[in-house]
Amino acid sequence: MNTEAVEQPIDAIASREPPGVGFRHVLVCLDRSETAEAALPFAAHLARTDNARITLLHVLEAPPETDDIRATDAIAWDIAREGARAYLARVAGKIADLGVSPEMRVAEGTAASQIASLAAALDADLIVLSSHGEGGEGAWPLGSTAQKVLTLAQGSLLIVPSHRPDAAPRIQLKRIFVPLDGSIRAESVLPTAVRLARAEEAEVIVAHLTSDPIRTEVLFTEEDLALARELADRLTSRADAYVGQVRARLSNGGLHGVRVRAVTGRSTDHRTGLIALALSQRADLVVLSAHGSVCNARHRFGSVTSYFIAHSTVPVLVVQDLPGTSRSTPIPPTRPPPRSLDAGTPEN
Repeated sequence: MNTEAVEQPIDAIASREPPGVGFRHVLVCLDRSETAEAALPFAAHLARTDNARITLLHVLEAPPETDDIRATDAIAWDIAREGARAYLARVAGKIADLGVSPEMRVAEGTAASQIASLAAALDADLIVLSSHGEGGEGAWPLGSTAQKVLTLAQGSLLIVPSHRPDAAPRIQLKRIFVPLDGSIRAESVLPTAVRLARAEEAEVIVAHLTSDPIRTEVLFTEEDLALARELADRLTSRADAYVGQVRARLSNGGLHGVRVRAVTGRSTDHRTGLIALALSQRADLVVLSAHGSVCNARHRFGSVTSYFIAHSTVPVLVVQDLPGTSRSTPIPPTRPPPRSLDAGTPEN
């Protein structure tokens, strides 16, 4: 890999991140379940770190229709609405102890669409939700509302696993894991990771995983396998150099006080390998771009990011690198994101 091509994006990231700039408005989605409330400490932590507004949202959904179709009882609906407001007030009291003063919103309609609509109306640049809500954990890695929100949401997301055994009312981030694939898109989250790390002297772990070749009906001769392994060894060596350069430049590029560690690995399954690597490093938070080197702009999230969202047992902060356009709007897949997604506006 060309050394200048590696250094330039990181230089730009280090020099263009203004201090104190971060998320402006955090929208927290709640459905009155304990599983959904697993996201509250992380939402409060990010809002406090960035001095951001925080809004608690509960969506009242009409009960499913039965064979006896009747209009929803107006009095019962008013009671439900007041109950939702009382619930949010209780939650607001809890997280006030964490140093934030939340606003509260009760919406009515389909949960996912209301979440997406209100996020746009409030200009919320981060939606926070747990992996599962009141339905609990079933056969699917994500609850139905979370899946729909991922489809509709335009901005960045924080997904907190609802089954975290070590959930605590106050969060302390010690290790922030950042998977990199050598692309500018993947590197564009580094200012976010560094900002969060600087707030509490956490360690940033930059990581790259190289794919190990496996025998298939296409790759099966000893000669071809030997060539594939030789290439994998070469790529591993390049990966070591790459993340080492990232580590050195983040540590010495004017970002004093941030500890950065570089790790690499090999795996036959890239996605599960990255999740295993994050766990082995005892990460408290994974920060990654919505897309990496391969970007299909018709999908809000790339395959690796989607896998992290669905399967990580560590909270995942996904920074969206695409502009907030409709899924049908063509966007050149090679168009790079701004060097710092936390500063300025997307380049034209």
